[in-house]
Amino acid sequence: MKYRNLLRSVVFLLVLAIAVLSIQVVFSNGMQQQNYDMLRGFDLEKKGRLDGVYIGSSNVHYFWQPLMGWSDHGIAVWNYATSSMAAATVKYYLMQAHKRQPDALYIISINTFKYLTSEVNEPKRLHYSLDYFPWSINRLKATHDLVNRSPDRGLAALEYYLPIIRFHSRWSKLETWELGGPDNSYKATRSSGDFLTHSIVMPKDFSVTDAREPLSDDMATLIGELLDYCDANRVNALFVKCPQNLSAEEQGRLNTILDIAAERGYPGLDLMQGLDETGIDLRMDYVDDKHTNVHGSLKYSKVLGDYLVENYHFEDKRGRADWSDWDSAALKYTGQISGVTLPIEREHAPRTLTEVPELRTPRVDGQSIMVRWRAADAVDGYEIFRKPDASGKAAWQSVGRVGPEDLEWLDEGLSPNTKYTYTVVPYCEENGETLYGSFKFKGVSARTEK
Repeated sequence: MKYRNLLRSVVFLLVLAIAVLSIQVVFSNGMQQQNYDMLRGFDLEKKGRLDGVYIGSSNVHYFWQPLMGWSDHGIAVWNYATSSMAAATVKYYLMQAHKRQPDALYIISINTFKYLTSEVNEPKRLHYSLDYFPWSINRLKATHDLVNRSPDRGLAALEYYLPIIRFHSRWSKLETWELGGPDNSYKATRSSGDFLTHSIVMPKDFSVTDAREPLSDDMATLIGELLDYCDANRVNALFVKCPQNLSAEEQGRLNTILDIAAERGYPGLDLMQGLDETGIDLRMDYVDDKHTNVHGSLKYSKVLGDYLVENYHFEDKRGRADWSDWDSAALKYTGQISGVTLPIEREHAPRTLTEVPELRTPRVDGQSIMVRWRAADAVDGYEIFRKPDASGKAAWQSVGRVGPEDLEWLDEGLSPNTKYTYTVVPYCEENGETLYGSFKFKGVSARTEK
């Protein structure tokens, strides 16, 4: 009887522990569906299936869109990232992902290592780095590492191991999606929020340097441990720097990391250099000075996708029955962004920097609208795009082209009492290819008469 009661107690404690761990993910510093879907959705992909895994902080899921990589090339590269990821956790994320996808290419965002030190002084940053991490030995190791780098000790540190201690009061704020499984329908691709709607003009002090700056002992140790793990486990790794508005010192440290990786035999890709070649426009392609919006992301995804296919020779899996879920997700995503991006961005992202044509107020005459704009220098013509409302739901369509001297275009035979939105895109012809320039993606609207 004594042993039976002991066994029952042990079983009860195990069941209780499993139950508590199972609901931990909804007790955090405010659930972020994007982080949840990226980390938990990763485990829904078949083991050994992915071509690549992109690890790092929020720059990863703002810049690279997996479903654009799929649409362009048929490659499956997953974003395994969280907002504000602490540099000290990158190794643990790699270890966790590598268990499920041992043959994948691991793309490491070195922008995550831009700080001078890896000490973590913000509880929010610790929670974002840890709360969505699947329960495992790696999570416990990562938690212990980050807590040791934080000022919290004793009982104050327990909330990072068991967030329910601090955030149990979130019961009243939980949303339906938080109580279900991750949404895997967008394959770790951004599909909503300011990413689709917002843009800023990058500060004029945005600059690029190839100088080198020394790493702190702490950061040098982190990079060394990460590379040691890659060596010991034969990880196929690529180290990438993406174009953010960084100080000269921050850029210098990232350049040093690329050098260290190269010395250990790991390739690096510096996409901070050659922005003109990527077509990323500092006037319209960023949601803030560290993250692209959907327009900049399409360009970045195209450039990185081209590089991956050229250098790693991944198989194009589009149209295969065993990859139909990715085909369906890509089709859904294309529909989601069709109201805020032009077809030319999805087909071959604009690659030439031009003036952004200033759109003038359209003239309305019955069921006709005269679209007008001011000239841009050194262009070979303009292409006019239209959608039948300004809600963001209807898709843009190309409706006409004119030469470089034409600054207006008449749209006739429209529906009465209907609102139409237009934008005008300059283009240049180079070696038989049309290179599109920058444009006002919110456009200008007018309503036909009754």
